[in-house]
Amino acid sequence: MSGDLIDPKLMEILSNKKLPNSDLYDFYDKINNGINNKCDMSYFGNLENKAAPINDEACKFWGKVYKILKDWNNCNNISKIHPKKCCDYFNYWLYGKLQKDVIYNNINEIYTAWDNLFNAIHDKKVCNIRNKYLIFNKEQLEKKKSLFDFLELYYLLKDKLIVNVKTDECCKYINKMFKLYKEMENTSNKKIYEDEILLFRSKFYSNYSELNFLNNKCPNMCLHLVFNSYNKTLCPIEDEKLSEPNGEQIKRCKSKENLILRRYADTMKEKYSFENLLPLEIYTTMNEDIKEENYYDICSNFLPNNNEPCENYILCIMIARNLINLSKLNKNERIKNCRYFIHWLYDKVGKIYGKSNNAIQDETTVNKIFNVSYMILQKLGINDCYYEVLNLDLVKNKERKYLHDYFENYDKITCDISENDKCPQYCKHIININELYKKYIEKCCTYYSKDNYSNDCKYYFKCDQNFNPYKLYTKLNCSKFLSENEKMEEVKITLVKDYLQQLINDYRNKLKLMINGNASGSLCEGFICDTFYMSVLLVFGLLGVLLISFIVYKIKTSGSSSNKKTPRKNKIMHSIEEYDKQYPNINPRRERVRIAYNKT
Repeated sequence: MSGDLIDPKLMEILSNKKLPNSDLYDFYDKINNGINNKCDMSYFGNLENKAAPINDEACKFWGKVYKILKDWNNCNNISKIHPKKCCDYFNYWLYGKLQKDVIYNNINEIYTAWDNLFNAIHDKKVCNIRNKYLIFNKEQLEKKKSLFDFLELYYLLKDKLIVNVKTDECCKYINKMFKLYKEMENTSNKKIYEDEILLFRSKFYSNYSELNFLNNKCPNMCLHLVFNSYNKTLCPIEDEKLSEPNGEQIKRCKSKENLILRRYADTMKEKYSFENLLPLEIYTTMNEDIKEENYYDICSNFLPNNNEPCENYILCIMIARNLINLSKLNKNERIKNCRYFIHWLYDKVGKIYGKSNNAIQDETTVNKIFNVSYMILQKLGINDCYYEVLNLDLVKNKERKYLHDYFENYDKITCDISENDKCPQYCKHIININELYKKYIEKCCTYYSKDNYSNDCKYYFKCDQNFNPYKLYTKLNCSKFLSENEKMEEVKITLVKDYLQQLINDYRNKLKLMINGNASGSLCEGFICDTFYMSVLLVFGLLGVLLISFIVYKIKTSGSSSNKKTPRKNKIMHSIEEYDKQYPNINPRRERVRIAYNKT
């Protein structure tokens, strides 16, 4: 049977018996059981310089191969597949058999006999040795055949994943084969696995739908990172765990974790954030305690010595863990959660390294943290989650975070009228958010009409008027819970045409006041009264006048020079005529030369 030629683990997952509708299994099965013969040394022909005596098992094996090759045109009798595919299957069947010690010991003699047979047969359609100039060791033969069989039988594994049968076993085996491909890609002698690498890439490279399918069915296995050229392994960060010598430092940092990352008060958060009333699960997950499996080697440079603080190392570990979780999501979910991650990261950096409301205390360390973050993004193949690392404005970043969280969780902000304590708190937060909304709407949104607008801050602001805080204020009936002094005004949009008209009207009114002499100095505002812009205008005006003068000058000089040519020409012609009058006997110009002959 062919069970000894297909990986037993794969056979166990697919079927303990036969594989129906599998050309590969059918081929292996028929070729294994089709020909039985005794050892006949004549099949080897005249082999010169035999490396080793040919044993009986190798002799029988070559006799079988010899008869198949001699009758190769009848390949369809073995299995009804294309001759090229038949030859591929035959070579990999051979790889499976050659792994046996008794046969492998005579691999050189078998290859030489095969090559001699191929050269002796006039019909070159017979199957030839693949990579006949490369001699593989038994481990390489096993790897080549394992990956080839997996690629040929992948569709059967996929069928089981689709119907959720043996999902865990299928995913583990697929993960094993993806790791094997990664190992082949990064081996020192890549030529050995050239055929298998090409086959693997032809099936999965740029096949995003297939990789997404596998990533969804087999999460937490980094299968989508298989073609990331920066990584030597499939899951680079998770495969790079810290070694034991750092154990004591890790334990000390672990004991201080809660004190470090939860000791910072934030007055802005209390005013603008809904997190206290509406806990956001995604931030809760990002702030979870560090587990032992999260100690990644990429953060080892941040491990402190002696009594140095641990926040750098702990923050780095949290970043690595959160980005790994991010990489395992599908693209749309990843982009959405990436925005949460960026705001979470800025928030942590501001709390840990901020020396004031709007400045970083330790810029060197922060830059190192960001550099490691980008290294992790690169290793994980995440190319849609980048963020600014220069000139951080901590206050502005906080404001953007609160706006982002408000818009993303707008539908969750609700309360029952019976909840007398919760509703007033929501309403006060809505009033505070309205301040930020008013501050940013003109910076972020340009309205051509109510439903037609452009958004320059799409990562943290929504221009759609359905998200206007006043609508939420009205929906929660906040006027009932607040005093007259706490009432909120609606932020209304200004259309571009209205804004321009308003500017024109303001300018006209101020101009009239200035002309009538009733305007104070403070009324003169804008472009016309700005000394810088007026100076620039005068300079450019002067340059314009000079340019026009230069063009006019060139035109005039060009015309005068062309007019000078005519008098000069007339003067020359007049001189020629005077010369002709003085010497009339000289041959006239522009006439033929006349020669007189005297008779002798």
